[in-house]
Amino acid sequence: MAATDHARSIKKDTKEWIAIALLELLQIKRLPKLSVSEVVKKAGVSRMAFYRNYDSLE
Repeated sequence: MAATDHARSIKKDTKEWIAIALLELLQIKRLPKLSVSEVVKKAGVSRMAFYRNYDSLE
């Protein structure tokens, strides 16, 4: 697997983990009350990984 394919795979996985974490957290908390820190902690990724994929929580 080329480095770019590997990077794309990691990015896809990271986005998936963040999405799953967000959906799980939304079951117990409303979006305006969530923080990026909570989402990335639940997803097991860094804040930097979050901001590489998204501009904001919204």
